[in-house]
Amino acid sequence: DSVKPLELEERLGRPEESGFDVEQSEAEDDGEAGEEDEEEDESDDPLGLARVVAQKRKKKKSNRVSVCVTNPNRGSVPAVVKAVEQLGWDLSSRGRDCSVIWLEHSDNALGLAPHQVCSKIEGFVHACKKGQLTRVLNHLKGAFPDEFAFWPLSWVLPQDKEALQQYMSSHKATVIAKPTGGSQGRGLVLAKKWTDLGAILKFACPSTMGVKPQEYVVQRYIPSPMVLDGFKFDCRVYSVVTSVYPLRGYMFDEGLARFCTVPYVAPKASNLSNSKMHLTNYAINKKSEEFEGNTGLAAHDEGSKRSLSAALSQMSEKLGVSAVDLMDRVRQVVMTTLVALQPHLICWSTDRGRPLHPHGPKGFQIIGFDVLFNAKGEPRLLELNANSSLSISQPVVAGDGTRFYEESELDSAIKTQLIAQSLACAAPLRQGKAARHRKSWLAKVGDSAEKPNFSHPIFDDPLFPPLEDNASLCPALELLEEDGGGACLFRDAVLTILAVFRTFSSRGVMNRGQFVKLAFALAPAVFGARTTTELFFARQVQVCYEDEPELACAGFSPGAFLKVVISFARRVWNSDDESEVTCTIQFADQCRAQLGEQLAVH
Repeated sequence: DSVKPLELEERLGRPEESGFDVEQSEAEDDGEAGEEDEEEDESDDPLGLARVVAQKRKKKKSNRVSVCVTNPNRGSVPAVVKAVEQLGWDLSSRGRDCSVIWLEHSDNALGLAPHQVCSKIEGFVHACKKGQLTRVLNHLKGAFPDEFAFWPLSWVLPQDKEALQQYMSSHKATVIAKPTGGSQGRGLVLAKKWTDLGAILKFACPSTMGVKPQEYVVQRYIPSPMVLDGFKFDCRVYSVVTSVYPLRGYMFDEGLARFCTVPYVAPKASNLSNSKMHLTNYAINKKSEEFEGNTGLAAHDEGSKRSLSAALSQMSEKLGVSAVDLMDRVRQVVMTTLVALQPHLICWSTDRGRPLHPHGPKGFQIIGFDVLFNAKGEPRLLELNANSSLSISQPVVAGDGTRFYEESELDSAIKTQLIAQSLACAAPLRQGKAARHRKSWLAKVGDSAEKPNFSHPIFDDPLFPPLEDNASLCPALELLEEDGGGACLFRDAVLTILAVFRTFSSRGVMNRGQFVKLAFALAPAVFGARTTTELFFARQVQVCYEDEPELACAGFSPGAFLKVVISFARRVWNSDDESEVTCTIQFADQCRAQLGEQLAVH
């Protein structure tokens, strides 16, 4: 069973001690509500963060939304409990029968019904890994350099070893190497010369036969970073995604600024190893003797961790640019990045049999964007975090030098509201209704609940209509709007190609005969004889599944077909000069022109 029942009594105290009336009578009328929660006075809140709209707490338990936390030992649990309490909902041990299942990390959503909500959208953990993110954004930056100027020069090892070595030999620049699956600053290395990467290269490019390379991302160190009070810092900005197709994401109004604990000096050979000067990771700097913890909301504009709004205000004074304008720049980075990731998320879910809503549960994903401003106030994206820390604790040093952890008022205020408004926006059903829908869904799908079988990434005629968002309860969440730039152009091309796949394939796979039919429909003069086309098909199947043999099949999956499009397009135009992005867009244009109304566009 992939979703384990909640056991919070011992860890968090009895539910009634947390303000939950678990003994409330089940026999009360459905429509009867309890007393309205007493509204808290927000006038004394120096942070000024808009809170989730208060709701009346229902007297009958089945009329309340129920939330099951799958792992009570995670650092996010205290903030989740606070958020659930603010919403007037219930923590529950009903497991899969709850309205909301709180998932993180490797938890999966298989077996959850479309009318349940979970705190995870399958695919984001993979898409946000440093290596995958770098591949996606590098391709798009090559085609649209101005639109993706926020993305620093980046390389993936071992694939880009020669390009990186050539760059470092011809540029006097500092780079930072990161293990693609790393977190909390572990394994980071700063380098100014190729030889400085020696330790990394032993793992990324091993000389011993049979040793699997470890993937690293190497990124150009941002020159001339913005500093406040003499310290380098970055910003943790939060976005909440509630749907991949159609793409729907929100920007949270508040965030955190994480500061180094050693005054900034430009990188040079003598200070490259000083991680607390150059690396803004909270996990690194909280161990410093110079770390200044937050002393309360009134001090949210000072110390080693500050509110995002305070940092933007301080930058505004320094640059003469409004904080609103700075936030708009960040918002553009967030929206462009989400649009860039959308094609990968659709194909990942389809190739691995992880259905998107409404064929799967209504997921929402809290994503942490790590953004660093340069001295001109231009935002630069460092990385994404699909499992962004939601812990609300901070280290404190007692008078005798003993270190212990206590609740941070700043973290608690921001992260509790982030979680509460994400939950409210997802609009989960009350416990009774969610349980009835789950029972009905299980009766219809039977054994396929645990092993879903669906054939296309874009659905019509869903088993159940999708759950809509309820952003009206969430004043700190702002809906992100697309700007129609190059990322949108590429995304639309991918959706057209997926429509081509749907038109010519069956049961989620495009076989040899279907591929021949498509090739002759698009470019009969180029492919000529059937034998030539079949040989091309066979070779492309082999190429597509070299890196992922576990996905190999008798033909192309949707994700594999997208890879084939590049070779297909270059064969049609007899050119190897076009970028992958350009080839994809040209191929989509050709499909629209040649196939027209044949396409199964939804």
